[in-house]
Amino acid sequence: MAELIRVSKVPLDRSYFCGRIQLNRPQKMNAFNLEMFQALQNALLNWQADESILYIFLDSSHEKAFSAGGDVSEVRQNHLTGETHFAQNYFKVEYGLDYFIHKFPKPILCWSQGVVMGAGLGVMNGCSHRIVTQNTLMAMPEVKIGLFPDVGASYFLNKISKNLGLFFALTGVSWSGEEACEFGLADFYLDSGDKEKVFSYLKSIPWGTFNRSEIHEVLNQELKQMEGSLPKKEICLEGLDEVLQVNDFSEIHNI
Repeated sequence: MAELIRVSKVPLDRSYFCGRIQLNRPQKMNAFNLEMFQALQNALLNWQADESILYIFLDSSHEKAFSAGGDVSEVRQNHLTGETHFAQNYFKVEYGLDYFIHKFPKPILCWSQGVVMGAGLGVMNGCSHRIVTQNTLMAMPEVKIGLFPDVGASYFLNKISKNLGLFFALTGVSWSGEEACEFGLADFYLDSGDKEKVFSYLKSIPWGTFNRSEIHEVLNQELKQMEGSLPKKEICLEGLDEVLQVNDFSEIHNI
């Protein structure tokens, strides 16, 4: 059986390494099951204490999806077979991992290509360097299955201006990579075909010449230089802010 997550230490300059983590469940569009959450957390725990690891590169082996979300079918199936505590453990591990990534002391570059939804967006949004492309498609669609937008969405959706976060939470509609940058939900806009080129270029940087405290800013500068121009796209927000000022869902429905 193929590894659900590929983990490797990639040599850099002067005996330093980049830790690469690649989600690898293409038949499920990298929907996170419990095993994947645990494997990702274990890799990060090991590399947190490893002084030779300077930064993490998190991506997907599947060009059409970083992650389509959590594996809801696994949770449901375990519940139906009597494993009533499975769901509790699943969400405990997932939410703990999201917070751990958010507070991780080393830079994590997340290449968010293709579908990035639900649990995938929770993992991506906690990373220090959030990269999107022209084919990125994001959403928090939990409302469509009767759940609330979780995985820290009440934090990152509320950072969007004009009540757009509330709109996304109530409707589950998607937004693009370009829009993610406009909304502050991504940091860099790069071409989807340049992933390995970017990865190779970052490996070539003379990392041994920098102090640990400089790694984060060096990555910022290098990614900014490689960034393409955002396509001009008119985002129609007319009327949304006014509609979503009200505090009662029934009032919103009736407008």
